[in-house]
Amino acid sequence: MSMRTIEQRRASDAYRKISGLPQDKQTKEYRSRVQRFPALVQSCGLIQAVGFYRSKNDLRDIYDKLEDWFFKDDLNFPWPSNQRNHRDLFRSLGEIDVELYRMAMREALAYLTWLKRAAEALLPED
Repeated sequence: MSMRTIEQRRASDAYRKISGLPQDKQTKEYRSRVQRFPALVQSCGLIQAVGFYRSKNDLRDIYDKLEDWFFKDDLNFPWPSNQRNHRDLFRSLGEIDVELYRMAMREALAYLTWLKRAAEALLPED
């Protein structure tokens, strides 16, 4: 097994998730929604942005991609055992301490940056 950096794993996961999307008329809107997520995290906070994306049908798929990333076994994010078991990002963010929340914010921004890059590279603008 070859060793890959966390950046390589983020990039690979984001590329795989975005490249698997159907190329249709909704692609431009999807690209735009992915691009806005990191900025929303920075301006409103992680739990607020995650809650917003989770609550909207047209944004839920993007939330699901982030949630899937956080609960990957190879990421090994240090969730307390009770959060790891229920695999609910929004709920978990509301139950962790401030230090772990800051770690989650950094990880979310790092992953969402790769998701945004993949969307910009793979999804057409017009």
